[in-house]
Amino acid sequence: GLIDLAGVLYLRTLVSPLLVLVGDGEQRVEASNRRALRELGGRKALKLLPASGEAPDSAAAFEWVARETAGWFVRNLPTAATRTGP
Repeated sequence: GLIDLAGVLYLRTLVSPLLVLVGDGEQRVEASNRRALRELGGRKALKLLPASGEAPDSAAAFEWVARETAGWFVRNLPTAATRTGP
């Protein structure tokens, strides 16, 4: 977390796929994370947690986060067949 606090030099060296989740309605947090993501190469995304009547720590909210996160990483992490190196 807190990629918006990392220095540009560190952000530019990050090569791992990165998914950032931000609560809907947190405009300052969203804006600072979007600025940080622009410095990254590689696969990256920012998803807004949907505003709903659900509490952020409800089972439905956790289910949404788990489903979205798993799907994103399945689509964006390299498989064993495409990896290079040791």
